[in-house]
Amino acid sequence: IAAAAARIRSLRDLSTHAVVLTAVFFAASSYQILSLVQDRPLFVSATSWFERERIDGFGIVNVGKMLVSGDLLDHARLPVLTTLALVGLGIAAWKRRASGMIAPAVLMLIGLAFLSGRTTFGAALNLIPGIADAHMERFAGMVHVAAVFLAAGGAVSIHNLASRYRWLGIATAVVFAIGIGYATLERLSYLSQNDAWLAEQRATGGRDVGHRLR
Repeated sequence: IAAAAARIRSLRDLSTHAVVLTAVFFAASSYQILSLVQDRPLFVSATSWFERERIDGFGIVNVGKMLVSGDLLDHARLPVLTTLALVGLGIAAWKRRASGMIAPAVLMLIGLAFLSGRTTFGAALNLIPGIADAHMERFAGMVHVAAVFLAAGGAVSIHNLASRYRWLGIATAVVFAIGIGYATLERLSYLSQNDAWLAEQRATGGRDVGHRLR
């Protein structure tokens, strides 16, 4: 729906897009939907193993804090994606349709609303088909996908601004180089730690270390 929003000009366009996108969604995700229906008893009983906020949502205040602090997009890292995504979100709000980023902006806002979940909207959220048994935590993926496009738009906007002034362009290039270098080192460190956990798991036959591999 968010992807089609930028091209909607009338109620007829809205209805057409809604029907087409709904059909595509159910066709593409039918394997998952059917498995959820088939395994519903197991799925529902498994919720007792999770914290309630992962199921019901984190609340709009906490989600806002997680976004602004960088915990939502850059957990335990420099807030590079957060900064770029917020720039992209600002550009989308400022230039609106001319920016070409209205669709990911709407998608991100929808994802943030679902991530806030029943903690904010209560039982009213369950009126949406299929949401009653859904874990609100999963909608973080929607936010992340939208943030990728917003961050790209934010980076382009910063580049366009920096290209007007030589000193600003040099400073921006240095900042980007530092950010990319930091991200590369962080990923290499993560992969190294993950390899160590996997080796430990193999050595112990998977006992006592499974909780680390999340």
